[in-house]
Amino acid sequence: MKNSFDIIKKNTKAICILASSVLFIQSPPLMAKTTNFNIGFVTIQDLSITQSNALTFGQTITGIAGKTCTISKVFSGAVNTAVATTAAHTDGVSGDGCLTTNNALNNNLSGVYAISGEVNQAITLTLAPTTNANFTFTPNGQIFGAATAPSSGTIVFSNTPTSSTLDASGDSIVIVMGNIVIGGTDLTPNTPYSQTFDITATY
Repeated sequence: MKNSFDIIKKNTKAICILASSVLFIQSPPLMAKTTNFNIGFVTIQDLSITQSNALTFGQTITGIAGKTCTISKVFSGAVNTAVATTAAHTDGVSGDGCLTTNNALNNNLSGVYAISGEVNQAITLTLAPTTNANFTFTPNGQIFGAATAPSSGTIVFSNTPTSSTLDASGDSIVIVMGNIVIGGTDLTPNTPYSQTFDITATY
């Protein structure tokens, strides 16, 4: 008569043989297929900055060493590309370094620049200060949609990145003003002086 151990041992062996048979039956590999498909894109258009009205302090600077002259803007209505270079606005001129009479010399002194790019896209605008041996210029301004009034825009301070959004036509207008500080030496009378400055726009 067989004991319990022999019965368990026999059953265990049978189970192991069955498991091996099952594994052998499932071993053939599955079929696979790989197909190539295209992916593509078009890069966005670059930003462009164009000048509608050059920034100038006109013939208002006295040229006295250490003196300051500031341009600020007074709008008489909505300003866009069509009217920004007309008499729709005047520029307030103030400071101890320039003439402050409100005459034809004070019209359209501030710079007007158009930024164009992708419709309704956010941009960052920076106005860079500049200096030379004769004077230092520190710009400020305002950016707004090309079809909207300046009051809806954003103030831009010198050397301070400012966020804005191009309008539904992909355009914005930047009005640039600022102040000039004459250096430590008096400038020569009736002599033109100039300096470049940077407007930087990035997505």
